[in-house]
Amino acid sequence: MGNKFQKKKQQEEHMKIAGKLALTHGVAISLIMGLGGAQAQTVDKNPAVRTHVKIVDGQAIKFTSKLKKVVELNFTFGFHHSGSKTIISETLTRVADMYGDDGVPAFTVQKHVGPNAGADQGGPTTPFTLADLTSAQVIFANQISAMGSTSLGVANRNAIQTAVEGGVGYFHLHGSGDDDTRQWNWYTNVLHPMNYAGHGANTNGPVYKNPAEKKHIIMANVLETGMHEVREVPTSVDAGGNEVLTQEPVRIIRNEWYRFGNDIRTMPEHKDKVTVLSLYDPREFSNSMLAPQYRRKGGNMYTYLFKVGNGMTHYLPAGHDNLEIKGGDYAFDGKVGDWDRYFAQVLFFLAGYDQTPCDASCNGLPVVTAENHLTGTTYTGTSIAGGYKLLPNGVDWHDSRLAFSLAAPVNYRAQVLDVSGKTVLQATGHGTGHTFDQAALQPGVYFMRVTMPGIQGPVMKRYILSASR
Repeated sequence: MGNKFQKKKQQEEHMKIAGKLALTHGVAISLIMGLGGAQAQTVDKNPAVRTHVKIVDGQAIKFTSKLKKVVELNFTFGFHHSGSKTIISETLTRVADMYGDDGVPAFTVQKHVGPNAGADQGGPTTPFTLADLTSAQVIFANQISAMGSTSLGVANRNAIQTAVEGGVGYFHLHGSGDDDTRQWNWYTNVLHPMNYAGHGANTNGPVYKNPAEKKHIIMANVLETGMHEVREVPTSVDAGGNEVLTQEPVRIIRNEWYRFGNDIRTMPEHKDKVTVLSLYDPREFSNSMLAPQYRRKGGNMYTYLFKVGNGMTHYLPAGHDNLEIKGGDYAFDGKVGDWDRYFAQVLFFLAGYDQTPCDASCNGLPVVTAENHLTGTTYTGTSIAGGYKLLPNGVDWHDSRLAFSLAAPVNYRAQVLDVSGKTVLQATGHGTGHTFDQAALQPGVYFMRVTMPGIQGPVMKRYILSASR
């Protein structure tokens, strides 16, 4: 990532370029995308993961997250993670307020906390029941290390299993995955079958979006700002079992690297239930950081979704301390709001969706596409039943190729500009996107600008073209 001075100089150069383009073409600097560094953050209270349109049997259906209540389980039977439990608990309350309206939170949080605000070992001082869990749409397991121990009790075990398999979402992070007691068969083999084997040094490593899931609605606007470093990283495994390497933008993130004995992506009983959202590349780690047997082909899973019965679970490895969460230069948050944004999107998704026929309220909502294979299919029409027109709410940029796509066909004007602000390629048309022939362009930095007249002003993305493209 380079030191702070280098990063500052790079950001200054980017802003000089953006300023020149703004003066030359009347483009507001705030519209420049992907320039790296911290930028002003605004909360989109209605992100795609909360409300979107999906085409079902030719009819446009509005999908609205059911999220109204979260049950937080905040206790421990092993290491207490007292340095981060409060931070994580506060995140739930803050996110509920951030995404609420007129002082009404987006969801309520029912807390079941252990002794000394969860800092001491022991079960919750306020017991929970199956009725408590099923009254919520999501269960949040806040750093419950040794979750699989008999200390939880049979009634609590059965309540969690029944709720999750019945369809309640389950969000667990960091310490909630570090059970090595193996005393709860369902937890070990069904809920979190990763087979925890310990953890390594708290160090920095490259994290990047899984190329197969870049369009997933949970990852919208997360792990993008600040990912200006491009590396050759493992992203998958081919039919011959060989690691596939591709060029991907990465962010260096601090983590207490967990050692999981199982790679559930390759296990026959689990592989079809896993959706990997992001990966990390451990190839450069020393043995003291992560033993060779834990360096998976195709990269190590970082964040992922996992289907359990009728419910969906999610695991996030960050959370050991504030340096991993929000407070450090290499925290998951990235100083751009990623921590809160990611929490909100995961919670909205895990809660499941109410489905209603589209009406005028569908105007402008994003249409979930085929690439988001968990929740959507492709829509190619220009209107829906009742005459309500679906308009794209943004441009979907290709990461490395000069190309973009839109949710529905519209009129567009696209330009490719060099660093001096000169237009080197341009196109106008009506459709769902365009791909420029970039073969004649020299290696270097370019900006692609797209305007949809009457719908959206100019938006931009920065590209670095290499000689090997």
